[in-house]
Amino acid sequence: SCITGPTTPIKPRGQRPLLSTLIRHRLILHATQNAVQRRKPWRQITNKLGITASDNILTTAFYKEGYYR
Repeated sequence: SCITGPTTPIKPRGQRPLLSTLIRHRLILHATQNAVQRRKPWRQITNKLGITASDNILTTAFYKEGYYR
């Protein structure tokens, strides 16, 4: 029998996401709870939830979940 695939495990390619799907869902849930939360800057929301991320990463995370401002 002939081995057609690699004999050693292959590492996943690409960079890991900086914010997991669970964290992104928590952000969206918190940001859309009510009118007051919707008006808050994204930075305040992350500070309240204890999430540290740059503004660029936050924007990308919200856009990925379909939440735009």
